[in-house]
Amino acid sequence: MIAYPLFRLTICLAAGIFLFDTWWPENLSWQYGAAIWLLLVGACGGLFWLSHWRWRWLFGGVVGVTFFLWGGISVLHQRETVQYSWDGAPAIYKGIVESVPEVRGKTLRAEVRVEMQRLSGGKWKRVDRNILLSWMPDSLSSPLACGDSVCFYAKVSRPFSEKE
Repeated sequence: MIAYPLFRLTICLAAGIFLFDTWWPENLSWQYGAAIWLLLVGACGGLFWLSHWRWRWLFGGVVGVTFFLWGGISVLHQRETVQYSWDGAPAIYKGIVESVPEVRGKTLRAEVRVEMQRLSGGKWKRVDRNILLSWMPDSLSSPLACGDSVCFYAKVSRPFSEKE
């Protein structure tokens, strides 16, 4: 008798989450994995319906791969829901500083909750997204702290990795 029957499935799920998050290319969508996952779920049902003792290892392997793909697909789906398309051009934004600014070489960096973006007609559009804002400090302005409102002109883009 197995003392922890879901342990193997949890390991497969965690491995799928880790490997898909680490090595899956960002340009591939989760729908391809979902189609393969549905085929594997169908294979699990067929193998369970046959229920031959000599094929129990095959059923276990297919269920493990199914949980592996489930973990990977969930990572891809969550990654896609996090995506937010920022305009390619610089714009004026209003936000609130949410973390203590930290020194990064000659610049400061803090997490800012962007609340509004000014459109070309002078109207404001609600954004409600968090970004990492980097800026050059100057001697005329007072330093920013948590909770301060900030209005800035910037082009928002995905952060680049300093390792690459």
